[in-house]
Amino acid sequence: MRFFLDLDSKLGITRSDVTVLLFLTVAALAGFIYTTFFDRRPPAVEAAELRALVHRHDSILDARQRQALAGLDSVRVDSIPAWSPSGAGAPGDTVGGTRGARKEDRLKGPVDINHATERELTTLPGVGAGTAAAIVEERGHGPFRSVEDIMRVSGIGAKKFERLRKYIVARKRPAGTH
Repeated sequence: MRFFLDLDSKLGITRSDVTVLLFLTVAALAGFIYTTFFDRRPPAVEAAELRALVHRHDSILDARQRQALAGLDSVRVDSIPAWSPSGAGAPGDTVGGTRGARKEDRLKGPVDINHATERELTTLPGVGAGTAAAIVEERGHGPFRSVEDIMRVSGIGAKKFERLRKYIVARKRPAGTH
């Protein structure tokens, strides 16, 4: 008890801080004793585990860097206005989404329902994997001539269509071809 009071007065820290420091010291000492005297793993196994840990850490960092470069998630590009269904982005809007944003907030432009992949279709609000597959299957019977034709797809009624209308287009040819 006297030890606590001495540390309180000499170091100018609270009793709670002393308790935390004491706990961390005991935990570090216990870990040192365990690894020194009781851990009987061969050095080759320890080295392999350490390499695996470093590799996993590097893989996570590499994946985050690729995502940031490809998706512009964490990069602000001020010179490119964000696409919005109304045609006008808000001042200061930029390309690229943020985690947790709504699907429609992450769209980079209208989705062509005649040429989009299932993955691209799932970026639309209210469209999951099943609906995306149904859209692809339906357009196999013939292209959508207008955006209203998407209501031929099972699971897309008037309500869902109204939600989708501003995010989709029905082009005869893929964008960029003549």
